[in-house]
Amino acid sequence: MEAGIKAKAAVIVGSPGETWETVQDTVDMMEEIMPDEAIVCIFTPYPGSPVWDDPEAFGMKILTRDVSKYAAVGPDMTGNVVVER
Repeated sequence: MEAGIKAKAAVIVGSPGETWETVQDTVDMMEEIMPDEAIVCIFTPYPGSPVWDDPEAFGMKILTRDVSKYAAVGPDMTGNVVVER
């Protein structure tokens, strides 16, 4: 915080193709950059996303398709991946 600016780092873990090795790479990077604040989110497929439509193609399994049970932080929004509720 040399210039008085705080640094935040946000990462997503659990993305398709991720391994314990790549998770460790992320941990190592976070330890190296030492942000003032770290936000760690878990990859979550939503309706309309390729992983939602065909999770097996990504080596994943969706445990519930009831998105009301998802723990999400942030506003509801529309876009290419997220759908309106």
